[in-house]
Amino acid sequence: MTFTGAWLAGYSFDQYFLGYLNGVQIFESAHTANDGSPFGTFFNLNWVGVDEIRVEGGDFGGFHDYYVLDDLTYQSTSVPEYGNSAILLGLGFVGLMAIRRLSRKATSAAS
Repeated sequence: MTFTGAWLAGYSFDQYFLGYLNGVQIFESAHTANDGSPFGTFFNLNWVGVDEIRVEGGDFGGFHDYYVLDDLTYQSTSVPEYGNSAILLGLGFVGLMAIRRLSRKATSAAS
């Protein structure tokens, strides 16, 4: 996945994003101020290959994590595997044909 960014707003208590791949931190964004001032900004990150995102924040006089997260954007880099879908569809078709055949045998035996 490519994490392209997110809108973060609130009061500045050293908030920032961390990006992970398989439990290992590979990215860290710029930090907001740590002075309690109001802020609102889109963090434009474009982090390729992350599978986990965290928002971290500091502590300022007993207040922390005062923010709003919005417009989280990402791009999926995975490609669907159509082979598995075709196999499942084929098995479903075979199952339907077997049920139809058993139904016909039961109908002709009852006659």
